[in-house]
Amino acid sequence: MSKKNKEYIKQHMTRIKAQGLDSKSIIRHMYSSEMLLKGVRYKDLKKVKREEIEKAVAELNSGSYSEETRNHFYAIWKKFYKDMIGDGLQYPLFIA
Repeated sequence: MSKKNKEYIKQHMTRIKAQGLDSKSIIRHMYSSEMLLKGVRYKDLKKVKREEIEKAVAELNSGSYSEETRNHFYAIWKKFYKDMIGDGLQYPLFIA
């Protein structure tokens, strides 16, 4: 994992801890971040294009995860990008 991606994830973890999420939710966010990185082939998370996100979602859909688990991943990925690129106010167009 690149230093930039580590920093992005660290910033996201700081934000969600500040929101008072419980330990289980924080661990879920960390695992989801790892799955996102794997899905976009460890590219710089701020430079990922919509097509790469779609490919990561397609891979997730073809896995053995339950619908509930996939929905958790999607929600966390959207929140990650909302915090990182949308300044916590709006979802970037490529993730919405």
